[in-house]
Amino acid sequence: MRHGARRAAARAGRPHRHGEPAAEIAAGGLIGAALRPWRLARVLPATALTLAETVLRARGGGQTMAAPFAAPATPFNGTFTRRRNVALAGVDLEDVKAVKRHFRVTVNDVVTAICAGALRQFLADRDALPEVPLVASVPVSVHGKSSRPGRNQTTWMLCRLETHIDDPVHRLTTIAEKNAAAKEHAAAMGPTLLQDWTQVAGQTVFGVARKLLPRIPLPDKPPHNLVLSNVAGPRHQLYFLGCRLDGMYPLGPIIAGAALNITVMSLGGRLGVGILSCPDLVPDLWDLADAFPAALKELTNCVRSGRAQT
Repeated sequence: MRHGARRAAARAGRPHRHGEPAAEIAAGGLIGAALRPWRLARVLPATALTLAETVLRARGGGQTMAAPFAAPATPFNGTFTRRRNVALAGVDLEDVKAVKRHFRVTVNDVVTAICAGALRQFLADRDALPEVPLVASVPVSVHGKSSRPGRNQTTWMLCRLETHIDDPVHRLTTIAEKNAAAKEHAAAMGPTLLQDWTQVAGQTVFGVARKLLPRIPLPDKPPHNLVLSNVAGPRHQLYFLGCRLDGMYPLGPIIAGAALNITVMSLGGRLGVGILSCPDLVPDLWDLADAFPAALKELTNCVRSGRAQT
């Protein structure tokens, strides 16, 4: 018993693997728990104000981001298992920039339109294309805009993918318009609201929620259809053990209600597309990956033919 007590005492005084003593970690946890009521009292009025401003913006004719729980049902919106499947795609960054310059939009708008075109084709081939646009949850960096501590300074916005629009140019320009409105709406909500709620709830609450959400029956209209992220990659060429890296294919997690994650990253003049899902819902994920080059080609053909904005 004495030896066990000594080992426990030694562990208590031993520095944490990240250099922080265990006592300091425990003290930080106690302080965080004590501050939780104060944080809740601070975040509730901000949340109520944000909701009220959103309602007023919508009623006043202003454009807002897509509403949660208004997304259409798709094959990848369902309860998924622990199984995962992966598919990869790649497109030329210069072609993306050519589309951007021709239609006077952003690279992110073009990437979103390519994803929308690929998803539209994938669903149409399966007679599963909804009549209303798909909705993507998009992480947005607020680094430099948030005064909160922590490295993961990210908020989220909901974007319409306009998958119901057949014409690729009209789809692109509509996405650009809606993206601008969604970013403006997200900026009006403030960069710290999500971080504040994270501090209030804490890791324990989010951990429990992450385990419970997959077991909760999904509503007829899911909160969103997928997670879509476009990450700016390194500007210089990368090497690994002397070998040139020709592409990077990032993979992001799937979350409850949406068994599809599409993450895009640039490297060396290429955009690498990493797609992750659950094979119990989307067994033919490589068909979606194969649709990405074709979706970009649709747009580059419009550029070569001199199509103007619609």
